[in-house]
Formats: sequence, C-alpha cells, structure tokens
Amino acid sequence: MKTREMDKISGKSLRSLAGYSDHLFEAQSVISRAVNVRKWLHAHPELSGKEECTAGLIAHLLRQWGYKVHENIGGWGVVGCLDHASDLPRLGFRADIDALPIDEASMCTHRSEIPGAMHACGHDGHTAILLGFAELASLNRPHSNLVLVFQPAEESGTGARDMLADQSFGDLLLDGMFGLHNMPGMSVGSVFAPDGALMASSDRFTLEISGSPSHPALPHQGSDVVLSACSIADLLHQTFLRRRLTSEQAVISITDFIAAGGNVTIPSRAELRGTARCMNDAARAEAWNWIMKKSKQIAAVHGTEVTADVVEGCPATHNDRMCAAIARQAASKLSGIVDLVTDLQPTMGADDFAFFAKRWPSAYFWLGAGQNSPQLHAPDFDFNDDLVPLGVAMFESIANLFAKSGAHPNSKGN
Repeated sequence: MKTREMDKISGKSLRSLAGYSDHLFEAQSVISRAVNVRKWLHAHPELSGKEECTAGLIAHLLRQWGYKVHENIGGWGVVGCLDHASDLPRLGFRADIDALPIDEASMCTHRSEIPGAMHACGHDGHTAILLGFAELASLNRPHSNLVLVFQPAEESGTGARDMLADQSFGDLLLDGMFGLHNMPGMSVGSVFAPDGALMASSDRFTLEISGSPSHPALPHQGSDVVLSACSIADLLHQTFLRRRLTSEQAVISITDFIAAGGNVTIPSRAELRGTARCMNDAARAEAWNWIMKKSKQIAAVHGTEVTADVVEGCPATHNDRMCAAIARQAASKLSGIVDLVTDLQPTMGADDFAFFAKRWPSAYFWLGAGQNSPQLHAPDFDFNDDLVPLGVAMFESIANLFAKSGAHPNSKGN
C-alpha cells in the first residue's frame, strides 16, 4: 500500500491494516481472499459515519484491480467503476459497510477489537462478497459495466440518501441496481427475491405531552401527562393495527417513554418516542395522520396538549419485477443455491437500499444464513462465510444474465 494512501487511514487499526494488505495476497483464491477481508473487517468494525479505515481498504483494493475509484461519496462512501463497452448494461451492486454499537459476546478468533462496536448485522460479509465479486469481475469481465457501491451509515438510515445527494453518483444512469442481505432462519443457500414489497419504511416520531404538574396525592389539581401519555401509547399500539388490512401491513411502536417526576410530583411534561413502519406510501401517510389525529384527541380528553416531531426515514423497499426475476433466474442456475424461496412474507424491518430502489430499477434479495444462526443485531452474531462464494456467484450471474434480458435502455451515452 502506497504511503500516500496509507496517510488517509487513521486510528488504531492503521498498523494492522498495513500488515493485512500484504497478508491478503498470500491467499490462494478470490474467495479465500474475500473471507480474509471479512474476518479483518469483523475484527475492526467502524460505526455509522466513522468508516474511514474500512473505506480506505476498499478503495485500495479496488484500485489494485483496475477500477476507477470515487471516494468520500455521501460521507465515507466508495464507488468503484469498471466499464467494458457502451452497448452493455450499466449495473450497480451495493454493500453496506458500517457496524453496530454493540459489545461482541462471541468467542470467534476474529472477534471485534473495538469496545462497543461489532459487525452484528453481517455488513462485513456483504462487503467481502462485493469485494470478491469486484476481483472476479476484473479477471472474468462479465457482460455488464459495473458500478460497485460501498455504502456507509446504513444502520443510521442516512448513508444511501447522502450518497444519492452527491451529483457525481446520484445522477448516474443505471439500468439496474442489486444488493443482498444475509438472513438467519433461512437455510444456507436459499434465496428470497420477491416482486414488489420486501421491507418496510421506517420513520421516527417524538410526541411531547405537556400539562400542569400536581402533587401525587392530588392529581385532580393538575393535568396528568403520565396518564395522557399512557392512553396515547395504548391507543397507537392497539387500534391502528386492528383496523388495517393484512395486505396493507403497517405497525406503530412506542420505543421510549420519558416522564421524570422523581416520586415527588406528577410532572408537567412527558415524551413518547417510536417508529412507524409501513409497506407502501398510502399506509405510510395514513399512519402519520393517525398518529397526529389520535394523539391530539386523547391529549385533549386529559386536559393536556401534544406536539409532534417527525423524522422521515427510509421508504419501503420494493423490488422491480424485471430485476427480481433476473435475481431469481440467477439463483436457479447456481448449483450452490438449494432453495428458491417463494412463501415468505416481507419483513417490517427496514433497509435504506430503498432509496436506491426509488432511483433505479432494483432488486434486493435475502441469502439464507442458516436455520440456527444467531439473529441479526445479537451480540454473538458472526457472518457465515459459506455465504461468500454464493453471494459472489449470484452477483456474477446477475451481471451476465442482465445483458441477455435486453432491458438496458440507459446504457448508450452513459
């Protein structure tokens, strides 16, 4: 690694990264190198917005493989481009690169060396898969022009949106965009790539309930914000879900309840925080109207007032029908894929890949991590390295199949 490139990388991981770069190329195959990358990333996790060292390694490897590299896109985002011919489709492939603020409890040999940070969602594996595909594509040249997107800050829900805000990236004409996520509970080698809805939107809200304080022995002398907040929380949890159709999935959840009376007073202020998750824009709009309307009605009954602060997060992730069909076709052609899953329901979890899916025809698919795998965001989670060759093969197959589909009107003139 050149000294000029090394200078871009800071923190405690600097020395191990320098030695690691030399060790990496002692491996004997693309897949074994990708697995080595994965384990190094797992041991050196970086939280959302702090992925400097991770981004530095990614950019260094992409340059070694002949990619045109763009750095600092929407934060620590890295984009690697590999063009073959103007008449080929231009496809994007995305991996998320950030870790979670969790202390690791696993005892694997590559466990996190950073207190309070770990790759508990498998982003280390997603990054390794995309890097493995990047190296393989530099050798085998698939029938597509490639835009490989290494996205920061997925866990905070801001990374994809921030990358798209950068004109050098967001104005690209892509014929398709693809990404994957490992999924515990699904058998290893199984793939779920449905048409339409796959994951929900995720928006956050804060409701501030205000009134007049009172002595706990004399609640009638004030307006009880605690009782008001409890009533609002109960109503939002219960009645919204009961009135919705199962085909229009949506859920409102209260995640924080703050009221500091200290056992000596019924306070004058309480705060509810929560999320609303929906599968389509209509349900999303209805959820917000419901929150605003019903919280104000209940607050008035208790003689209190409520104000709402809404932070819009990522939209629902919807797969383009043609792109999803290509992902399923790719899976059906691979010997390592044991099952093309069709009977799962979309999850109320969210992923900011949804912003890319809003911009370009896209497909996001789940890759089974094993029936007995620890759950995502669990402190004992570790990515299943058996998924690395499967993920690499899926991306390579998609890149080749897309060109044969003829669905690439944006290719010429990009």
